[in-house]
Amino acid sequence: MNAALSLVDPCHTRFSPVFVLGHARSGTSLVCRLLLDYLGVNFGTESQFIVRYHQKLSRYGDLSDDSRMRRLLQDVGRERFFARTRQNFGFVFDVERALRSIESPSYSGALRAIFEQFAASQGHVRWGDKTPDYCHDLPLVRELFPDAQFLHVVRDGRDVAHSLFAAGFGPKNSYEAAHAWGRTLDEVGRLRQAMPPSAYAVIRY
Repeated sequence: MNAALSLVDPCHTRFSPVFVLGHARSGTSLVCRLLLDYLGVNFGTESQFIVRYHQKLSRYGDLSDDSRMRRLLQDVGRERFFARTRQNFGFVFDVERALRSIESPSYSGALRAIFEQFAASQGHVRWGDKTPDYCHDLPLVRELFPDAQFLHVVRDGRDVAHSLFAAGFGPKNSYEAAHAWGRTLDEVGRLRQAMPPSAYAVIRY
């Protein structure tokens, strides 16, 4: 199987982002690695900043002003995501390059410029993100990236709970784990109902 997969040479017909969804400890990191290695979709560590900076946008004002957009990019560029991608992938974010590449002077345009620059630095033309907390803000994610595709990884809730307990973070008992897992399924399920089949897929195990 590995030998066969190594012969795959992906030719992308679309360049929209890919969001891998799933409750923590569901195997989303493994899925992202497979998409990276065999389909050429670039992934780094969890971004974690998309929703948070959307909540701060009022402080930046009109992003069609280059100075305001530059300040936003500079602030985002100080996030831990960029320290981790520099350490793990050698990616150094260039604010001025991002500013020149923005096609739409908007928050969405800024995000695309950031992730596209990271993807290009790794030799890829398409990018994705995997941040479990975004499962709770999917209407916003879809608003920012209406062309995105979503891949939902659903792992048996009992295995998720067992993995969480072993990891030492998150829910501390079976009830809390089941409630959190079910909430994630419900929130992603609402997204699925609003998506065309070509934009959403699910992996269950």
